[in-house]
Amino acid sequence: MGSQKTAVIYTRVSTEEQAESGYSLRDQESRLRSFCERENIQVLEHFQDSHSGKTFNRPGFNSLITYCKKNNGKVDFLYTTKVDRLGRNVLEALSTVQKLKEQGIQFQSIEQPMDYSSPEAFLMQVLYHTLPDVENQRRAKNIKSGMRRAQKEGRFFARITPLGYVKERDHKGKPIYVPGDKADTIRRIFNEVATNEVVNINAIRKSIGTKGIFIIRSNIYKILRNPFYMGKIFVKADGDEPEELVEGLHEGLITQELFYKVQEVLDGKNRNYSKSVDITEEQIQKGFLLCKRCGRVLMASTSSGNGGKYNYYHCISSCGERVRAEKVNLALLGELQKINIRPEVLELFQMILEENLCKNAGERKIKISAIEKSIAEVENQLLQIDKEHYLSKTIPVDSYNRLKESLNKNLNTLSAKKFDLDSGNLLKEFPNLDHNILSNLPFFFKKADVGTKREIIGSIFPEKLVFDSDSYRTIKRNSVLELLVNDSKGFSMAEIKKSPQKGDLSTKVLPGGFEPPT
Repeated sequence: MGSQKTAVIYTRVSTEEQAESGYSLRDQESRLRSFCERENIQVLEHFQDSHSGKTFNRPGFNSLITYCKKNNGKVDFLYTTKVDRLGRNVLEALSTVQKLKEQGIQFQSIEQPMDYSSPEAFLMQVLYHTLPDVENQRRAKNIKSGMRRAQKEGRFFARITPLGYVKERDHKGKPIYVPGDKADTIRRIFNEVATNEVVNINAIRKSIGTKGIFIIRSNIYKILRNPFYMGKIFVKADGDEPEELVEGLHEGLITQELFYKVQEVLDGKNRNYSKSVDITEEQIQKGFLLCKRCGRVLMASTSSGNGGKYNYYHCISSCGERVRAEKVNLALLGELQKINIRPEVLELFQMILEENLCKNAGERKIKISAIEKSIAEVENQLLQIDKEHYLSKTIPVDSYNRLKESLNKNLNTLSAKKFDLDSGNLLKEFPNLDHNILSNLPFFFKKADVGTKREIIGSIFPEKLVFDSDSYRTIKRNSVLELLVNDSKGFSMAEIKKSPQKGDLSTKVLPGGFEPPT
């Protein structure tokens, strides 16, 4: 009588399988132990997993392989209840069975036993391992197809609920996203980028941080690019079906016009795109200064010495230009003190702007109407090519994709233009027309935070500054500001009281207004 055979047994179930069929680990173990007892096979060890069979990188299975290597020559069989308990990847399964065979271990399943001495054994082995793999692929395809169909119907799937929303259940018990208590934060982020025409991530994070909300830099960009926030869902291309943007079942937090306006800013199509940089109070002119020797933009740095810290503006080229920041910053205050605008001039300028706004309102309305007509035409074109592609099949897939992409880009551009006109206001070309601020600019500048100070510098000085010795070289100020300063010098009180239509200011063409630095 030969010695008793030995075996290790392995059980596996995914959470999904257990939920669907009650195919529990305990049931598998019980059946395997009963089988080995009937066949007089000693069970050396039991390993188990609660993981999908898509991969063989499973904790329990890895422990099984380690055990077999440590006990080389002591294990005769590896038993499972069914072949697919080993795994659902045919190539990895066959490779694993071969490696076990090289260690003298024979793989068997009690429901699908194999006679390895038969010539047909390999064919049956391939068949048994292939069927679970095919079933797994078919299941994955069905899930993917079902999710895509649900997406096209407007349902959104995400592991993490998008910021600004909370997940609830609709009348059918299906998950749906509704605006939450952070919805206003999302609107604030989009509006800041669209209004300022600049992407300043640090400023945005600081702004929303005051509300106790902290978002990492990369996630802010993801939010700004996500069409979900305008009530749309992006459906990826699949085979012959192209990618598309569909109407979601959820409520958008922003308008389509606002979303596409932000996309233009992100794509660099708007004039004021600046990278967010942490800048200290002492380095306030970083990026605004040119080297007097080589013309490069000066950097800013801090050096330690003699028991203190000293800030400098310096050139990174070999010219070696370096100047104390304190000296240059004092010169800036001196330039601001030269700006003296009388309140009467500001009042007159405000009246002219309001008058121009009224005059341009009708023209803007006509432009908006024309753009809305163009948007409707593009939307009809999109609808038409969808019908021709899906119903009559008269448009080849490649041509359809190119045409739809072109039309969508056109639609985005039109929507952004409409947003500009809708929110257009001559007064925003000259923001913060506060008499006290412009009448006492140095005082206001000293009290402002770093971000506001840099906006003021960029607004007043449209070109880079060159500091030489104790002062700036020739300075070009904002033309609107220059106009106000000059007229403040030349106007008499009697002229100020004249009708705006007859004053000097009303006859001059107003150029672009204050802008943040580029």
